[in-house]
Amino acid sequence: SGIAIHQTRALHPHDRTSVAGIPVTSIPRTLLDLAAVVDRSQLRRAYEEAERLRVLDTSAIQDLLARSNGRHGLFALRALLGHDPGPTTESKSELEARFMDLIREHDLPSPRLNVLVEGFLVDAYWPAARLVVELHSYAYHSHRTAFERDHAKLARLKRAGFETVALTWRQVTAERVETAELVRTLLTHTALRRTI
Repeated sequence: SGIAIHQTRALHPHDRTSVAGIPVTSIPRTLLDLAAVVDRSQLRRAYEEAERLRVLDTSAIQDLLARSNGRHGLFALRALLGHDPGPTTESKSELEARFMDLIREHDLPSPRLNVLVEGFLVDAYWPAARLVVELHSYAYHSHRTAFERDHAKLARLKRAGFETVALTWRQVTAERVETAELVRTLLTHTALRRTI
């Protein structure tokens, strides 16, 4: 129950490999197979994870696409070849990855992720604007200690002259346009203040 079996009549030799002696499909073939059965955001996540693990080979994907006419998922995987997975590979959570999707979709400048600012590890940071965004999901920030620690961090950064804002899962996933405009406004205003 819950397991779907997918079969193929033929598997090209380049589409086969093994891990610990277990026969598996290659990374490019796995991505193509995924492209036929998952939505684009899940496929992009798998593509980015392959880059993070340093096993993404775009030339092997191009070779696979060239010999896979008519297969489901071709268009979705081909579209990913123009996607730069770099910024998202620094993310540590699904919320951070979705935040980076929002940044790209709304053509905002990419922040640095998971960097130290004034001795604090912050989720997203734009050095030129001195803007810090903290991403708070209920799962990791629902107890009093985390709540107090996070608010103390934002207060100390604010006192040190940084613009700070905390965003929730809902803001990043369900209120995307408003959240993108908030980030754009903060980037613009902080940059203007620094030039005055």
